[in-house]
Amino acid sequence: MNRRWLLGLTVLSLVAWLIRLDNVPLRDVDEGQVALVARDIFCTGNWLFPTRMGEPYLNKPPLVHWLTAAAYHLGGITDWTTRLPAALLSALAVPGMYVLGWQVFGQELAARWSALVFLTLLPVVRHGRLAMLDGTVVTGLVWLLVATALTRQQVRWSWVMGLLLGLLALTKGLIAVPLGVIALAFLLWDSPQVLKKPGFWVGLVLGTLPGLSWFMLQLLHYGPVFIQGHLVKQSLARTWEVVGGEPGPPWYYVQHLFFHSWPWFFFWPLGLVNACRKRDESWAKLSLLGTGIFLGVISAMTTKITWYVMPVYPFFALTVGAYITQIWQCKVIWPRWWAYVFGFLTVGAIGAGIYYGLIAGQLELLGVLLILTMTLAGTTWYLWRQKRQFLVILTGGFYLSIVALMTTPYWNWELNNSEFAVKPVAQLVREFVPPNYDVYISRHHSRRTLDFYSGRRIEAHPKEKLVEFWQARSPRPFLLIKTKELSQVNLPGHRVYGQAENYTLVGPDVEFTPKAAPATCPLPKL
Repeated sequence: MNRRWLLGLTVLSLVAWLIRLDNVPLRDVDEGQVALVARDIFCTGNWLFPTRMGEPYLNKPPLVHWLTAAAYHLGGITDWTTRLPAALLSALAVPGMYVLGWQVFGQELAARWSALVFLTLLPVVRHGRLAMLDGTVVTGLVWLLVATALTRQQVRWSWVMGLLLGLLALTKGLIAVPLGVIALAFLLWDSPQVLKKPGFWVGLVLGTLPGLSWFMLQLLHYGPVFIQGHLVKQSLARTWEVVGGEPGPPWYYVQHLFFHSWPWFFFWPLGLVNACRKRDESWAKLSLLGTGIFLGVISAMTTKITWYVMPVYPFFALTVGAYITQIWQCKVIWPRWWAYVFGFLTVGAIGAGIYYGLIAGQLELLGVLLILTMTLAGTTWYLWRQKRQFLVILTGGFYLSIVALMTTPYWNWELNNSEFAVKPVAQLVREFVPPNYDVYISRHHSRRTLDFYSGRRIEAHPKEKLVEFWQARSPRPFLLIKTKELSQVNLPGHRVYGQAENYTLVGPDVEFTPKAAPATCPLPKL
C-alpha cells in the first residue's frame, strides 16, 4: 500500500468535505432534527436517553447526535460544529475505499481508481457534508468491509467486524442487518472456511456488545414503548407503508443513480458486466453481492427516500474502478461514440452556464459550470483521439467542479425550495418573545430548523387555529402570521413586533429584553 496515496486521498477528501461547511444554514428535516437532539444533550447532560425539545427521542440511535453535542462543548452551537462531526467521519470513507481496494483487488491501480471514483461522486460528497446519519453509515460500511476482507487472513479481525456492526446499529438502527448480511455473504462465497471457526463467531458477537448495550438500556428504561417507537414505527414500518418519504416504483433508486452519479454511471453497466465475467475474483463477489442485496432491499421497501441509496456507492465505486482500470491498462478499446456522448454533455454544460450565469444571474454557478465544461470538453477531445488520459481529465475536473460547487450556497439546494429562510424569522422571535410565552406559526408543517435557531418549539397551525389560541389562551401566545393574511384574522389587542421573510410577529403587549432573560441553555449562533 502506498502511504503517499493514502495521505493524499485523505487530504483531498477533507478539502471537499469541509470547505465552507457553514456557508448555508441547516436544512429541514434531517439536519434540524440532529441539531435539536444534540442541543438537548449538550444542555441537559442526558447522554443515555436523548430528548428533542424535552421529549423522549426514539427515532434514531444517538451516535451522530453524541458527536455533535461533543462538538458543541468544544466550539459552541453553530452551523459549523453541527456539521463537523458527520463531515469528518464521512470523509474517512475515501481512504477507506483505497484500503478496501487493496484488500479485494490485490493491486495498487484498481484501489486508486476505486477511491478516486468514490471521491468524485457528487451525492457522496454532498450528503457527507450534511449533519445526517447516512455519510457516517457509508464510512462504517466501508471500514466494515475492510475488516471483513482482513478476517479472511486473520480471524481475530472478526471482533472489529462486530464492533463496526454495533456502531452502525448505534448510528441508524436496523440498517446494520442488511450490511452485516452482505459482509457474511461475502465471506460465505469467498472464504467459507472462516465461518467454520468458532473464534470468528465469538469475536463477532463480543464486538457487537458495546454498540448493542445502548439498545438494552433503552428497553429497560422505556420498555415496549421503545420497541414500538423505534423498531416498528421508524424502521420496520417503512417496508410496507410510506414513512417520512414518498412512494415510488421498484426502479426508483436505479433511476436516482442514473441522474445523480454521472459521469461514472456511464461506465457502471459495463462494470457490472465485467464483474459478472470475473465473478471468481474477490472484488467482483463483493461488488455483485453488495449491489444486489442492498439495492434489492431498498427497492422492495414502500418508503422511497433519495439518501437510502448511499450504501450502494462503495460497491458502485468498486465496480466502476475495476472497469476503468482495464481502460487505463489498455485492455479495453472504447468505441468512437463515447466521444459523441461526452460531446453532448459538453454542449449541455455550456447551455447550463449560459442559463444560470447570464440569464438567471447566478454568477457563482457560472464558475462551477465553466470548470465542468472544460472538463467535459477535454474528456471528449482525448476520447476522440483514443487517449487514456481522458480519465485523468475527467477525474481531476470533476473533483475541482465539486469543490467549486461546495464553495457556493447552491450545494445544499433543497434550501432554495423552502418557503422562507429560517434565520431572520428566528432572530425576530429571539428578540421579542419572552421565554414563558408560546409561539405558533401559520403554515401546515413545523420547521425543526426554526425550532433550533429560535431556541424554542414553534408549532404550525392554520390561521383559523391561531385565532382560537389567541382568544382562549392565557397568557396570549405570540403568532407568526403570513403578512398577507394578517388583515384576514381578528386578533383584538394585538401588537405588531416586526416582519421577516413575509411573516409578521404579533403578540400581547409585553416588554422583553433578551440580554436580561436567564439563559437556561445557549442559543445557536445566527
